[in-house]
Amino acid sequence: MDKRLRGVDVYAGEGAIRWPRVKGAGYDFAFVKATQGITLQDKRWSANVLGAQQAGLVVGSYHFFEPTGDATAQAKAFLAKVGGHENLVGQLRPVLDAEKRGGMTVRQYTDSVKAFIHVIETEVGVTPILYLSRDYATRQVYGAELVACRLWLAQWQQATPKWPIGPWVTWTFWQDSAYATVAGMPNVGGVDTDVFAGGPDELQKLIVR
Repeated sequence: MDKRLRGVDVYAGEGAIRWPRVKGAGYDFAFVKATQGITLQDKRWSANVLGAQQAGLVVGSYHFFEPTGDATAQAKAFLAKVGGHENLVGQLRPVLDAEKRGGMTVRQYTDSVKAFIHVIETEVGVTPILYLSRDYATRQVYGAELVACRLWLAQWQQATPKWPIGPWVTWTFWQDSAYATVAGMPNVGGVDTDVFAGGPDELQKLIVR
């Protein structure tokens, strides 16, 4: 493991996580799934957020976007789960996980993503982080309209991602694997791991205040 800040992103399917062991293995931050679509709520969200925070990790929450559901309703469902600005103070900015365009056109999908972002900006006062694969960042959305969002890039390989990635000139987070084994996590060989592009001071700048 290198000296860059490392993290994991998790959901209920990981099982019961022993967060002190994750921290002890050298991980610094965690993104925790909160919601999906309009009605799905992750049953381990509260336990994971609390456990990670108590272990000393910096924590953020994410929403898995469903193209079949109204974007504004999805954003409101996410905020109903995680809370508004006051509840999110001290956590990393919310994340929109956009990896399913479904039958939408690129125009429709981009507009829907923008509608979700608008609700978060209005209610929380920060621009959310946007999780995209390279294909989605370059072909499945009109990235120039979304570039105000920090990019969390999904690209599972050993080498650092190459540029350009659509209009983004840098990545902020990089999901470098979906097949890791992490101490304290029972999902052996199936953990998502991440790298942060900066140091502790830069990570602090992404915390809601």
